[in-house]
Amino acid sequence: MKKASLLVLLAFCFAACNNKKNIPDISNSRVDLSVERFDEAFFGMDTMQVDKSLNEINQKFPELLPPFLQTIVGVTDTTGIKTFFRLYKPVFDSSQKLYRDFASVKRELKEAFSYVKYYFPSYKVPQKIIPIVGPMNSIEDMAKMANGDFTPNFIGPDFLGLSLQFYLGGNFSLYKNDYFINNVVPLYRSRRFAKEYIVADVMKLIADDIFPDKSNTRPLVEQMI
Repeated sequence: MKKASLLVLLAFCFAACNNKKNIPDISNSRVDLSVERFDEAFFGMDTMQVDKSLNEINQKFPELLPPFLQTIVGVTDTTGIKTFFRLYKPVFDSSQKLYRDFASVKRELKEAFSYVKYYFPSYKVPQKIIPIVGPMNSIEDMAKMANGDFTPNFIGPDFLGLSLQFYLGGNFSLYKNDYFINNVVPLYRSRRFAKEYIVADVMKLIADDIFPDKSNTRPLVEQMI
């Protein structure tokens, strides 16, 4: 029954933008959702005063900055931070052209989370959306879900992290680079690295969190069934 409800939830969320008929009344399932721009805080730092800037960022994002540096980026010293900043500042600048105004993404995610709350009232939906711009050197720069698939996003204690470097539009130049195609994701997959796929990707991640799919550990026949 739980799995059936999850499939219904996904169907409604994916179809909601195109079909407003015969969908549940979610007026009593509204959620409070804020957006906290970690990406802007990090790439707005003063690289001449890295320690001071990081202390200020850590005051705003104490739950995210340490794992971002140590686990996501994989740096522990000032030199590494400066190198990452220099290499990825152009990627951040490209993301700002699409996501400086985050209102439309927030609105769509808020509606999707309302459906989650409607079908799974006991599930704690994220209260904050935190955009980041992280590395994109390999498929391992994405988070791995229970079913073995990779997702650009991640769930924290009370927040959802959105990795904007993987949503810069299917024609973004770096996605067509040979190294990216061979070491990160193939071209057919990066065509979905666009704004219109954010909600669908987030819902897959939340569905995986609610009902982890571990079928990839089963024999092929069981997976097919």
